[in-house]
Amino acid sequence: MNYKETVFLPRTDFPMRAGLPKKEPEILEGWKQIDIYNRLREARADAELFVLHDGPPYANGQLHIGHALNKILKDVINRSQSMLGKNANYVPGWDCHGLPIEWKIEEQYRKKGKDKDEVPVEEFRQECRDFAAHWLDVQSEEFQRLGVLGDWHDPYTTMAYDAEATIAGELGRTIGFPTANIPLGALLHPAFGVYAVQIFDADPQAGFALLGNGVANIGIRPTVEDRGVLCEAHLFDQQPDLYGRRLAICLKSFLRAERKFTGIDELTSQIAKDARAAREILPPIRQTA
Repeated sequence: MNYKETVFLPRTDFPMRAGLPKKEPEILEGWKQIDIYNRLREARADAELFVLHDGPPYANGQLHIGHALNKILKDVINRSQSMLGKNANYVPGWDCHGLPIEWKIEEQYRKKGKDKDEVPVEEFRQECRDFAAHWLDVQSEEFQRLGVLGDWHDPYTTMAYDAEATIAGELGRTIGFPTANIPLGALLHPAFGVYAVQIFDADPQAGFALLGNGVANIGIRPTVEDRGVLCEAHLFDQQPDLYGRRLAICLKSFLRAERKFTGIDELTSQIAKDARAAREILPPIRQTA
């Protein structure tokens, strides 16, 4: 007896083998063709918003099992919330700063016999930015290959210029000083470093009006699109809103050379020291009624 003939199974078009290495890319391509993510956004436009605050990965290498576990579990959460009727708008992102990326560039230097301390800081920063941009694209493609749904065409990155400008502004508020970021472009500029300064409101109609004393850091800061020389001015004594205003900075005295900080506590401590040193040099500003 042929036992095969005694087993009654349904006849289907499903293949005997799953063939996932071939089938999965076809499924993902189908989702891409119908623009499933944006169609979900349209269908859930008026629904309750669900936002998963995702701790971003570093853009410094290919994905590993930890990345896969992290993103797939979060994708399950977003999909389940969407199936419950919510607008689960997931915006992926990347951390593009810090030691994990700098260390990779330093490894390349060591292989080439280069001394990092001899590399101009603007060149080092650009190499870090280029390195992060490369791995951001690679990781984006790999996350999408895992089937994670998200706004992959418009992610957030910590090195985006608008993000850095926002961070710089909020940092000024956290420190306690309004912050003005003034691109100097191709203008002649003094040596990089920190200065005691006086800040003026440069109104084309009313003329120059002294706003107050402060400190200014002049150097390469990637918070503006041209990535040129930037003057970061922190104002104290008064607290006017500087954003969107035309300012003039008068350098009064050199305080110290540029330096790198390991964290916000060290930075705020140094700025407080700079402020004390500047106050000893600059005349006090008379408060008007």
